[in-house]
Amino acid sequence: MSNDFLVQNSLAAELNAELRVVVQDIGVIIDDVNRVLATMPEAAQTDALSPWADLKNAWTGLYADMQMATGTALVASSNAHEAYKWGNSQSVRAML
Repeated sequence: MSNDFLVQNSLAAELNAELRVVVQDIGVIIDDVNRVLATMPEAAQTDALSPWADLKNAWTGLYADMQMATGTALVASSNAHEAYKWGNSQSVRAML
């Protein structure tokens, strides 16, 4: 099969690569925040700061949500690019 009819969409591949780097950077940031919050001294968790446990539990849920959302976005972007390439190759087959 000739590649003469294929539309070159290198921008999508570049954007996916850039997204992958950004997702990794976000992962490092939220992991750092999570590590700091997880190691807060026990002294900070006194009765005077009773909301601490609730806030820590809320953060734990948000942390998991952020990890899932960034991973999902990366997979969705890559899948969209692969679907585009597949559709492009199927169009070429139809034209030949």
